[in-house]
Amino acid sequence: GAVNSAPFDGFAAGELRFNGINSNKVEYNYTENGQSYKNWYWRISYSFEASPNVPLVFNNVPVVKRGWDYVWQLVERKENTTTGQLDCAVRQLNVERVYPEFDFALLGLPLPE
Repeated sequence: GAVNSAPFDGFAAGELRFNGINSNKVEYNYTENGQSYKNWYWRISYSFEASPNVPLVFNNVPVVKRGWDYVWQLVERKENTTTGQLDCAVRQLNVERVYPEFDFALLGLPLPE
């Protein structure tokens, strides 16, 4: 799998994941000038999955989690001196790329209009 590095077919960069290609060999018979022939062609389908980009805010700083990225956080627990209970505070927000990027326009696929 790879993720789109640029907008593609109405999806923003990072929202589409390329799953792969399926192919089938299609055979057919035809007649030309009274002679029967057998021929074939490849029928190919491409598979994609979509996941939207999500805007996040950490310490008043906007962060974009692209659709197929992974987000995890480092949490610190401290005892609240007033209540005596443990409070949680996010100390670090991590956004990691899981899939390599690829410009899907290079696939040369005809797109619907």
